[in-house]
Amino acid sequence: MIKFLKYILIITILFEAELAKANDYERAYEALAAEDYEKAVYYLSFFASNGDARSQYNMGIIYRDGLGLEKNSSAALAWFILAAEQKHMLANYAVGLLLRDGPVDVQQPDRAVHYLKEAGFLGHALAPLEIGNMYFLGNHVQKDRALAFVWWSLSAERNAPGAQANIAALTDSLRAEEMTKIQNILKSCDVQPLRKCLRKPMTQSK
Repeated sequence: MIKFLKYILIITILFEAELAKANDYERAYEALAAEDYEKAVYYLSFFASNGDARSQYNMGIIYRDGLGLEKNSSAALAWFILAAEQKHMLANYAVGLLLRDGPVDVQQPDRAVHYLKEAGFLGHALAPLEIGNMYFLGNHVQKDRALAFVWWSLSAERNAPGAQANIAALTDSLRAEEMTKIQNILKSCDVQPLRKCLRKPMTQSK
């Protein structure tokens, strides 16, 4: 009987601890919604430090935008990457943009491409648009209008603003060999996962 009572006591304590943890998690996002960033950071930092990808992403936002804390792009990037490594879609996109367009001390355009692609593979609508723009302009990648068209097409399927307009503006000027390349890639993507059919590495332009 004593052993049974001890067991019940342990279960009760664990349950109450989990309940308190859940309540703190709710408090974190209630504070975030109320723009009480000091309180939000107090709770979010705990969950982020314990591996919660959503909290890590939001800590990145707080540091990136200086919400209640001094802006710190390096800290923002560190939190974003932790979340991105757990396949957090928005974190991958945030890392990509920060590495490409952020302050000079955190810019690493070659790495940016990887994270933008990951965001696209995870379903982000704007990430393929950004990648298409990079291919079209030859911005940190080898200029390739066919690949720009393919990535824009993926973004258009997800109803990203501007993607369809980009496709329309490019279509009439495509050369025959570019059209063939586009058709072959799209055909491949019909029967293969995106990660496989779009696996070709992006080479930095000279």
